[in-house]
Amino acid sequence: MALIDKKKLKKLKQKANDLLNRTLDQHVTLAVTGLSRSGKTAFITSLVNQLVNEGNNSHLGFFNVVHQGRFIAAKRVSQKHLHIGRFEYDRAMSAFSQTEPTWPEPTHGISEMRLAIRYQPKESILKYASDTATLYVDITDYPGEWLLDLPMLNQTFEQWSKQTSELLSTQPRFKSAESFIEKINQIDPFATVDEQVLADLSKEYTQLLLHFRHELGLSVIQPGRFILPGELEDAPILQFFPFTNFDHLDKNAYQNAGDDCLIGMLRARYIEYKERVVKAIYKEHFVNFDR
Repeated sequence: MALIDKKKLKKLKQKANDLLNRTLDQHVTLAVTGLSRSGKTAFITSLVNQLVNEGNNSHLGFFNVVHQGRFIAAKRVSQKHLHIGRFEYDRAMSAFSQTEPTWPEPTHGISEMRLAIRYQPKESILKYASDTATLYVDITDYPGEWLLDLPMLNQTFEQWSKQTSELLSTQPRFKSAESFIEKINQIDPFATVDEQVLADLSKEYTQLLLHFRHELGLSVIQPGRFILPGELEDAPILQFFPFTNFDHLDKNAYQNAGDDCLIGMLRARYIEYKERVVKAIYKEHFVNFDR
């Protein structure tokens, strides 16, 4: 009788396991974000190295399956999204493993890698179906500079310009931005736009942002994509800047301005940037992260 019960139990467990494998997707998407040089690459490389090579001997006490001794193994597997750059784990490990270790090259866009973590389930429906389970973890290295653009989705060009102008007019930014502000204030915003002038001023504004971030160590940088352009480098969609003289602007004239004048083109490119860059990145990536 006991033998029959064991056979039935084993058969039922196998059926449950097969059903679970078909219907239960154990999957976590993890975003690692931060400003440039904050240590994202080093953190991801260390985490993956300890899971893949150290296992239960790692220092990952915060990870329950390791802390409780239920961790079995982890390995790198092919990433899910083939249109996203691959996280350069091997290159980073090589930099750390040299006789004289160096920091790995910083990433300049989104990159991704996937881990398959094998473990013993506990206090879960999984333990009734199988002695082991696999958790797939998609780790995405996501530039924090791009994340800083999300508040722009709720701002008009006028609101964003006024907010940014206030920042530019206070120290320590004003010392570097004073000449740029003077140039903008001297321009007729309703004159037919010269795209070369617009491009040159946009480049000057980008240089200010790079100075604020890397020389002054400031973190509120908008648009963030200007200092980490990725595939959009030199694209017209990254050629705009805040208009710093809205307080002296005729409101009706501004509302009726066409895209062929400076203020109209600045507004049009700002709107396009929000729709095609900020909103697209949010919908495709950040909204889908679990952690």
